[in-house]
Amino acid sequence: MKHINNRSQLEQEKLRLRVQQLEMEHRLRKDWESVKASMQSGKWWKEAMHPGTDQKNGIGDWLLKGLHVAAISLTNKVLHTAEEKAERGIDHLMGQVTSMFHHKKEK
Repeated sequence: MKHINNRSQLEQEKLRLRVQQLEMEHRLRKDWESVKASMQSGKWWKEAMHPGTDQKNGIGDWLLKGLHVAAISLTNKVLHTAEEKAERGIDHLMGQVTSMFHHKKEK
């Protein structure tokens, strides 16, 4: 990490780190989308709808697979919301960075 001499450098470093964090979250979201796409083949859904023939474990398996489907659905909703917020945050930060550079050029 760089040595910070004054408050303006501190603010710039905080902004740089925030942008870096948002970029990392964006890459993580893209990686998750590729995993999600690979899981959308429908095989897991068919298995959840047609439990095994073992009567002792059939209902338990069906319940676990149903919970798995619900967890995936909830995760998709959370990721979609996080993606929207991250994009708004990136847009806001880019506006701040742009205005900061415009102010520096004017001085």
